[in-house]
Amino acid sequence: MSETFQTPREFQPVESIEEGLKLLKEGAKTLSSAMIWTKDQGETITSHLSVFSDSTDSFYCWIPKSLDARKFVDEVSNSPTKDCFFSVSLLKANIFFRAELMGFDAAGLRFKFPSKIFKVQRRGDVRMPIPEHISMKVEFKDPLFPEKTMSKRVLDLSATGMAFYVTDDDSALFPTGLTLNDFVFTVRNKRFVCRAEVSNARKLRSQTGELLAAGHAVGVRFLDLRPGDHQHIAGFVFEASRKYFSKFL
Repeated sequence: MSETFQTPREFQPVESIEEGLKLLKEGAKTLSSAMIWTKDQGETITSHLSVFSDSTDSFYCWIPKSLDARKFVDEVSNSPTKDCFFSVSLLKANIFFRAELMGFDAAGLRFKFPSKIFKVQRRGDVRMPIPEHISMKVEFKDPLFPEKTMSKRVLDLSATGMAFYVTDDDSALFPTGLTLNDFVFTVRNKRFVCRAEVSNARKLRSQTGELLAAGHAVGVRFLDLRPGDHQHIAGFVFEASRKYFSKFL
């Protein structure tokens, strides 16, 4: 049986292609970081936007020194579709799209303007929804009984925080500002131990934004994590998000 995916509410098409191209142009001006991959995701390129050309309806991405550009272009040209997939980090959003590879020259890899662009708004860090079939847990000291440990399912993750699931009855245990001690979770086989501060407890919604009958999402901000720890988590989120959102392109 094939797996079906419900488009998450935070993943929205840009209203018009003109608005989308404006975002793309903004990204080229600021040399926004871009992750590029092929449909089978066998080749992943970490790059940045470099040139936006209205006159040729195309844009360029910087070619990393480690990439054999000619080989990459040949492989994509011989594939059933000549499209590549993109995740581009802008100041207030991540944009996702697919674009046809047209070749390369001294300016970089050249791509045709995309026909549709999607965006995920963010407040500072990319948040990765954790699908239900992936088991990610967090443990911490019970706010009422510190000698006990609570274990909760992670709903989403970013470099600076996460949200986890609690029942409606338990939501009152997590007021804004509460510090959770011995906050333990694992990302990419690396175990993290820190404190976390509750930033909100909101009624749980479906991926399309509808209120669910039961459950709350408790959002927290990590405390005491080292910069290298944030980078490790951010790397996971960036990689996982491109795999997750590419299902909807």
